[in-house]
Amino acid sequence: MSRSKTNTLDHSRRSVLAQLGLAGAAGVVIGTAAVAATPTGANAAGSSDRTTIKKRKSGAADFQAEKAVVRAHHDALATATPATVAQVLALHTSPDWHWRGMHPFHEQHGAEAVAEVFWKPYLNAMSRWQRRADIFMAGLNEIDGFKSVWVVSMGHLMGLFDRPYLGIRPTERIAMMRYVEFNRVEGGRITESALFCDIPELMIQAGQNPFPPQTGAHLIQPGPMTHEGLMYTHQDPEKGQATL
Repeated sequence: MSRSKTNTLDHSRRSVLAQLGLAGAAGVVIGTAAVAATPTGANAAGSSDRTTIKKRKSGAADFQAEKAVVRAHHDALATATPATVAQVLALHTSPDWHWRGMHPFHEQHGAEAVAEVFWKPYLNAMSRWQRRADIFMAGLNEIDGFKSVWVVSMGHLMGLFDRPYLGIRPTERIAMMRYVEFNRVEGGRITESALFCDIPELMIQAGQNPFPPQTGAHLIQPGPMTHEGLMYTHQDPEKGQATL
C-alpha cells in the first residue's frame, strides 16, 4: 500500500471515529483501562476525568461480561448462512441496534437491515469464511466521560472468494479482507457498532486494482508476533493505564 493511500485511509478512519465519539485509529482501547487519546477537536480529558477512570478501575470494571457478549456474537456469526444471518445477528444485538459502515454499506438500524446490506452479500460470495482476529480488547470511552464500554476486534475476514462480491470478480481462491469492528455493549446486548473493511485491498487481491501504480509494497498485514493483542482474559488495569 502506498504512503498516500495509507495516509488517506488513516485520516478518514480518524474522522469517522471522531464522529462516533471514539479515539484515534492507532488504538481505540488501551488494555482494559480506557479509550485512547481524544481526537482533534474534542475536549481533552482533564484531571477530573483521570480521577473518574481511576475510580472505575478500582471497582469490578474488568469488561469480561462485555467481551463475552461480543465473543458470543462472533461465534454465532461463524455458523450463520445467508438464510439465517438476520436471526443470528438479533441474538446479541438490541432491537434498535445502530450499525455504522463505510461506503457502500453506510448506517443501518436493526439486525435485518445489517444482514441485508452487509452480511448476506458477503456470505453469498465467500465460502467457508473465518474471522482471523489479531486484536481483541475492551475499555471505557473517554469522549463520553468514561461512561460507555466498547469492545474492539481487528484482523481479517477470510474465505474462499467463490462468487461475485460488490461487483468484484471472484478468484476461487482465499481472500482476506482487513477489518476493524467496534461494539458498544449495554445491558448484555450490542447497541452500537462500527465496522470498517478494506474493500480496495480485496480488489487488489482479486487482480482488479483500483489505484494507479504505487511506490509502497502491498501485502497482507500480519498481527502482533506474540499474539498478545488477543485480550480475551482479564487484564491488569494498571498496565492499561500505563499505555495512555
